[in-house]
Amino acid sequence: MQSTSHSNVFAGGDCNTIEEYQDKSYPTKAGVYAVREGPFIAKNLVSYINREPLTEYIPQRSFLSLMMTGDGYCIGSKYGICFYGKWVWKLKDYIDKSFMNMFDPNLIFKNYNEKGTE
Repeated sequence: MQSTSHSNVFAGGDCNTIEEYQDKSYPTKAGVYAVREGPFIAKNLVSYINREPLTEYIPQRSFLSLMMTGDGYCIGSKYGICFYGKWVWKLKDYIDKSFMNMFDPNLIFKNYNEKGTE
């Protein structure tokens, strides 16, 4: 997630393209990739500052796609199988909240207080 032109710049989500994947169909500009890149960026920023080796991010090939319909229902698909219903909305809500918990600094770093990042 480190810029190839400016080593002190790190990026994730829609504002970056991973060079070795630019000619492949993945990773697409989807939230699941942005969210999963977040912890790698956080760890690598600290590693960069401390002049330690960076951790490589390897994107997953496929993902569960979920889209709210605005009425308490959700449409989903995975491996070409589509599904719909209130239960899909509950699944999306659970997954979204779990992803947001990944940004809790106490969960990103096991030794957060020792990293000098508080």
